[in-house]
Amino acid sequence: MDHPIFSTVVGGAILAALIALATWLWRRIIRPEVQLMATTEAGPTSRELGFTEPAVKITVTNRGSSTVMVKDVRLMFCRAFGAAVADVAPSGRTHPKLPVSLEAGTDQCWYVPAEKLSALLLGLHGPEPDGFPKSYVKLYVRCITGSRVHRGARILFPTDPGAHWH
Repeated sequence: MDHPIFSTVVGGAILAALIALATWLWRRIIRPEVQLMATTEAGPTSRELGFTEPAVKITVTNRGSSTVMVKDVRLMFCRAFGAAVADVAPSGRTHPKLPVSLEAGTDQCWYVPAEKLSALLLGLHGPEPDGFPKSYVKLYVRCITGSRVHRGARILFPTDPGAHWH
């Protein structure tokens, strides 16, 4: 069939496939890829004995082939609001001050104190319709590098401050 509409549709499909391939190549090969992970590190049994406080550990890994400038790292509650990592890491831990340069194939960790985050979440989310406080809140890690925003997988975080001390 040499119909002009058929030729236009086929040409458009080919163009769309080429754009999709170029976008995939750009993100996978040319532009650095950043991997984000968050884990909750529980504290030991007694604060009175000087043990470190529990925290959410955020790991940013540069899986690309070039250096990445990490401008901001935070745990997000929703699209517009989140908890930034503290300037000073919780007791017993250290993390680099932002912004930081992350070389290819390396990672860095930042921490958010778990009890402070729990208190903030309780204040933000308040009680459920049945009057009980929300047990868990879904959070995700967000990292800004240059002009790109990266999102990590969601984690469930307990809002009860006592849940982080085992």
